[in-house]
Amino acid sequence: MCVIEILVDPGDEIKQITVLDSMGKEVGELRRLHEPVTENGVTFRYAIRMEPKEGLGYVLRARFKGEERRHASFRPTYLVRRFETATPEK
Repeated sequence: MCVIEILVDPGDEIKQITVLDSMGKEVGELRRLHEPVTENGVTFRYAIRMEPKEGLGYVLRARFKGEERRHASFRPTYLVRRFETATPEK
């Protein structure tokens, strides 16, 4: 089984980040990390782990503080890491 972790550096104006699949279904919400992760000079403070489904894409949706930027473009710096997990024997 494959699990991915999406790490995001959203900037300061973000209130909430949600992951949607390409069918528009909400997959989950990114959570603030207890310990930030730094890769290639970028510090990531939010993450989600999930099991990707074959044939689906994923999109990040942000809610901004104050909501005055409701239709603003959201293109954060992100990193996707893949983990292989052991499958239970049947």
